[in-house]
Amino acid sequence: MPSQSKQTNYDKCKQSVINKVLKSYEKEKKETKSKQQQIAIALHIAEKECKPRTAGDINKLKKKAKEFLHNEQYIMEERKSKEMSQSRVNEIIQLINKSRKGNKGQKSYATKLKQDLQHRVLNAITHKVKVHPEIRKSLNKL
Repeated sequence: MPSQSKQTNYDKCKQSVINKVLKSYEKEKKETKSKQQQIAIALHIAEKECKPRTAGDINKLKKKAKEFLHNEQYIMEERKSKEMSQSRVNEIIQLINKSRKGNKGQKSYATKLKQDLQHRVLNAITHKVKVHPEIRKSLNKL
């Protein structure tokens, strides 16, 4: 359930990196199990290379985080697919880390976001949704 709004520089950076990585797979005929695996690898690389920088980037991430953590329809779709979105969790972790560096209000927002994310992951596990080991590692590092 992606948000339908204007692309930020962060979004454009991620899209550019993903396109480059996917083109390199096509060009060099690198071996992967599926197109889905290629996209997952490309997304992982993009998340490492691109960081949210502007207020617009941060606000869009906040909106996505709220949707992921509290939107019942999103949660129900996840239960049907039986897998938690690793990329969305990574974006929320970026937002937590960015907020921790801010003022007192932002730090308390980061703490609340961390608690909500932990609750969301536990809820997913309870409903037998697959939670990738990287998500668990990332949460332990917070």
